[in-house]
Amino acid sequence: MWFKILLPHQHYPLAAMVGKDGKLYFRLVDVGALLGRSKVYEFAKRFDNLVIQGKDVLPAHKRYPLMTQRSKLVTPDVVFNILNAELSSLATSFATSLNVGFALVVNPGNLFMESYKTSPVLHVQDSPMPNSVLVRKWIQDFIQKVQDIRRIQHGSSLRMVYEAFLRAGADIRPRVSFASARCTGQKRRTAVMRSTYVASYDTSTRETPAPLQSPQPIEGTLDTVTSPRKMGE
Repeated sequence: MWFKILLPHQHYPLAAMVGKDGKLYFRLVDVGALLGRSKVYEFAKRFDNLVIQGKDVLPAHKRYPLMTQRSKLVTPDVVFNILNAELSSLATSFATSLNVGFALVVNPGNLFMESYKTSPVLHVQDSPMPNSVLVRKWIQDFIQKVQDIRRIQHGSSLRMVYEAFLRAGADIRPRVSFASARCTGQKRRTAVMRSTYVASYDTSTRETPAPLQSPQPIEGTLDTVTSPRKMGE
């Protein structure tokens, strides 16, 4: 569900996650690194009001690594606006790369990584090259594949819950029979106790013993960047 994009002539890639809504969310600390900030986490704090946590855009049908859940993410247009405020040429490169750029893909088989560290990397080129892909098309296909696999996983999760429910039902039925058997057994013991009590009673006293009470049963129970907006708009 992660991939990274390395802009032309840059050394720090931007990691992006596909959210449950099918949109892209970029790691904010990577934006700081791209801008050459040495203290990327302090840089990220400046934009806390724009941050979305990973756990808030991930589907709920499975668990994810803590690093992924706690990732501070921003939308593509926020990335553009931050870059544009700091270095407009980087903002232009970012938008151009996402929309009309061509890239060579590294680790193309790692399509569904839950950690950004081993995810595919799009090395954006200045111009089309042999074996390069159109970035926008690759991202659209990637989002579709991620959404498809999530639907399959979600269906499997529902099936597992259903089967667990059936197993629980199968376990409950013997318990009901066992409770009934206990009640029956108790009645038998009561009958034996009653007969023993009556047999040992001295009839010469002419007293009638109090009847024994039977026990009562207990009830239990991709969007990619389209038209980036500038800061403040």
